[in-house]
Amino acid sequence: TWAADGIDRPAGFARMSTTAATLTAIFTLYLCAFTRSKVLLLALLGVAFATILVTTNKSTAVALVAVLLVMPFYSQRLLCRVAFVVLVGMGALLPLVGLWTPMDPSLAASGAEGSLVSLYDRMINTWPRLADEVLRRDWNWTGGGFGMVGSAVNMFPVDNVKYPAVADSLFMYLWACFGLMGPVLYALLLPLLMTLRSKNSWMGRGLLSISLCVVVVGWTTDVLEVPVCGLFLGMAVAHALRLKAMSSHWLSAERRRSNRDDYP
Repeated sequence: TWAADGIDRPAGFARMSTTAATLTAIFTLYLCAFTRSKVLLLALLGVAFATILVTTNKSTAVALVAVLLVMPFYSQRLLCRVAFVVLVGMGALLPLVGLWTPMDPSLAASGAEGSLVSLYDRMINTWPRLADEVLRRDWNWTGGGFGMVGSAVNMFPVDNVKYPAVADSLFMYLWACFGLMGPVLYALLLPLLMTLRSKNSWMGRGLLSISLCVVVVGWTTDVLEVPVCGLFLGMAVAHALRLKAMSSHWLSAERRRSNRDDYP
């Protein structure tokens, strides 16, 4: 259970609030891609946002708002690229700021007020502790693997492993799992988003919105711990690679056809 100062979290969601909120946001964005009625679309988004607020999960609410703000500009290539760089970059910048910037511990102390208390707690406590544990075990180059980071540590405890059970950041999660390859995998989110944007299809736009939502939720959440997030990210990668393969095949076919026309 989750509690602060003896007060239980509303509705008793505990850490499952992230799962409930993320599922709501992802399936809503998926349905939005195939919903043409504006009235139905607004109703769907209104119900989804209210449901996310009930879960008290702020990161998913911010993610849904961020996606809705970017969505009208999908046809604007330059604006989308800037937005993608900012959204993906923030996921890496926040943990780095927490690791390199001295902060007042009272900001995350029990009883502190404000909507950013949980963010301060990650920057002051969670991310530095995770980094210290990774460095202490020499995982900074190769990573500790899936079994040593995330919920697996809680389900199947390993002696003397404590802090890597929670990363609360997609960037930190990948780094703790894969070492130097983690930031590389995280950076590959940029070409994924740009490729999905360039394809004018309902499925491409739907997967783009979902991928953006996962990126923003991943600022302060072990988003890969929610299986549906991994499922839709996999679908987005497969869709992007399939479209690229189809484009290459089409170009090859056009070249062959052009050569036949030049030499009858």
